[in-house]
Amino acid sequence: MKTVVESPNKEILDKLVQSVEDNANYYTEISDNIIKAYTQDFDNLMLDLKRDIIENDADDLLLEKYVLELNNMLYFLGDKLEHVGIKDDISKMAAKEVFNNMYLQSREKDFERKNKLTVAELTALSEDASKYETILNSIYNRVYKQIKFKMDAGYDMVNTIRKIITKRIQDASLSMYSPNVTIRQPEEF
Repeated sequence: MKTVVESPNKEILDKLVQSVEDNANYYTEISDNIIKAYTQDFDNLMLDLKRDIIENDADDLLLEKYVLELNNMLYFLGDKLEHVGIKDDISKMAAKEVFNNMYLQSREKDFERKNKLTVAELTALSEDASKYETILNSIYNRVYKQIKFKMDAGYDMVNTIRKIITKRIQDASLSMYSPNVTIRQPEEF
């Protein structure tokens, strides 16, 4: 008897891959819409920053402006991240509540009928009953992580711009000492 590893049914696998892709696209769209609602302003700022600093040579004033804007935006984004964190927690509790309620209801029905369901059967029934709540929790969990990633990248960008400003200050102070000036050595007597 051949195993799946030795002789995979490519037609079945292709259908499964397509099904996962279709469903993932649907859930990703939901996730993207939630993320966009929370981070659109931040994303626009990062796009402006890319255009003004990365693609063009920005002056010192513009760099300072972006450091201020990024820090300000990150402050407010942190508040939004906490709101998503609360939704993540609530969706997790909802999934557990549906799971636990189904588990207990199934045990009660089982007790009345005098047939005993196994723990695995009770778990399967409960997982099936809470699958949409679990998916929603997964979406909010991913949204939280993506916003957190964007915030971390924003803080990295702030630090990078600060380093550029510091380097420019150092270069300016070094250029005050003209390379044409020669330091005379004391003459020997």
